[in-house]
Amino acid sequence: MPIRSILVKIDGSGSSHIAAELALEWAVRFRARIKGISVFDEERYLIPYAEEPPGLYEQRLKELEAAKTAAEAALEQLSSQCAERGILCEVCQETGRFREAVLKEIQRHDVVLLGRHLHASTIDDPSGRITRLLRDSCRPVVLVPEALPREENTLLAYNGSPSSARVLATLVASGLLDTGRTIVAGVDETVEQAQARIAPALDYLAIHEIPAEGLAISSRAPVHDELVEQVAKRDVGLLAAGAFGRSR
Repeated sequence: MPIRSILVKIDGSGSSHIAAELALEWAVRFRARIKGISVFDEERYLIPYAEEPPGLYEQRLKELEAAKTAAEAALEQLSSQCAERGILCEVCQETGRFREAVLKEIQRHDVVLLGRHLHASTIDDPSGRITRLLRDSCRPVVLVPEALPREENTLLAYNGSPSSARVLATLVASGLLDTGRTIVAGVDETVEQAQARIAPALDYLAIHEIPAEGLAISSRAPVHDELVEQVAKRDVGLLAAGAFGRSR
């Protein structure tokens, strides 16, 4: 099924504004609805630390209120932007753990969009939480860069694993491959081995009448380095990969 409902994390940071921008673009493109969510782990702020310096607790409370105010303003902005475009929109503020709140809410949606850098005042150890979210999410997770690419080409990293096969099927069903070029990339020690890896994906796309080109790369360098290099070379706007193979 095409994308019909988008969850986007809003925290008032520059990264979340870019994620909201992509959510708006996809909502218009797919006639989807949007839900904006902000999550605050109040326990980090409200439980005093042992022998903490005077005034530190009050400082944390001020930081929490400032973060909530920024997130509330960003949610209101998202609602206004949706209203201007005729997009159905819902917003909410949650308290609790970031990962648990998002994993619970994402069950109601087709995809979740996150800014590349989560706001430090709303979550501790953001990179670690994103990694665990990628591992545990029942829906695709999109990490949005600091500036939206304007290219429409898609690069699928494919190695024949169940994870990469699920990504392929999700892309075909989503409608994201309806515009731009589709490139299926495989990395292995020899070109022949890489070609063998990506052949099933190319056959699957052909069955669904989606034109695609194969990219077989012979390399012993880290796979992510090769993929990032190809993204830059081939004007790729969307990089798709499974979360259970090599480094997330």
